[in-house]
Amino acid sequence: MKRIALTFILILTNKCQIANKKVFNLNEKITTKDSLLVEEELKQYKNCLFSSLYNLGLQKTYKRLGINNNEISSVKDLTYFYYSGEFNPQFMIDDSNRERMFNRWINDTKYEPIPEIVDGSLDIVRALDFYNSQDLKIFLDSLRQVEYKRIINNKEKGKP
Repeated sequence: MKRIALTFILILTNKCQIANKKVFNLNEKITTKDSLLVEEELKQYKNCLFSSLYNLGLQKTYKRLGINNNEISSVKDLTYFYYSGEFNPQFMIDDSNRERMFNRWINDTKYEPIPEIVDGSLDIVRALDFYNSQDLKIFLDSLRQVEYKRIINNKEKGKP
């Protein structure tokens, strides 16, 4: 009986090691250089997302306070231009997940003005909380997976 149990355990252990090797081989298709490039792209895109949410918050505040956009400085935010070409342009396409995430954060009542200071705003606080949020980590991780798949597909097709 001990031999049967030992044999069974050895077979299971061997099968698990084979399965793990298959996953490991898939990961070998992403080099350290590829991984570092993706992480740099995501960091720069994260900065752009912070800027976008901050500016959406400002627009909401201006509307709440009845400030016409023509009355405020027309200095444009150049975050996307600053990082242009530094990350995969596919990140910039319309993304319903990104829009839903922005809407959740923009409409979060936690960032409504403080009753004692109704002419103020918590727009930068909202943007900072967003920048460090689990929501953003999950969103960026999904982009990371898509980017890894894109790299692997390009390698399999012989593209750089």
